[in-house]
Amino acid sequence: SPTFLARQSKKAYLLIDFSDHLQISVYVLGAVFLQLCQVLQLAEHPVVQKLVDPSLFIHRFTKLLLGRRNNDVSDTALCIVASMKRDWMQTGRKPSGLCGAALYIAALSHGCNYTKADIVSVVHVCEATLTKRLIEFENTDSGSLTVCFLTLIMCSTLI
Repeated sequence: SPTFLARQSKKAYLLIDFSDHLQISVYVLGAVFLQLCQVLQLAEHPVVQKLVDPSLFIHRFTKLLLGRRNNDVSDTALCIVASMKRDWMQTGRKPSGLCGAALYIAALSHGCNYTKADIVSVVHVCEATLTKRLIEFENTDSGSLTVCFLTLIMCSTLI
């Protein structure tokens, strides 16, 4: 089963991954998941409460968008996500929206002409959510930096 394989591989998965694999609407699957958590009283369980790090999904989303792995785009997106986390943009938000905004900025900065619709189809958020994350990032101190400077300064602090 997909759940067993997910636990065995110890990799991070989003609900949308199970939805795609099972060919079920993510909203239906999410509703069932929430009901199950309520019935089993898992609201306080650390697994349910644990925040998911958006950077776990950048490489996968990059590969889905570009059709291949691109370390330059992925590395830039990872630096942008790290900056978002430092600016507390991660708090209270789903990782897909942050990944989408970071991937959109990174892809454009590397000369890939993808539209917001292209990003939305990969990260499975609505275009309004993507636009909100882009505006939120623009309003941070890091949002006013050039991508080259952001990558140079922000990522050097990760090493």
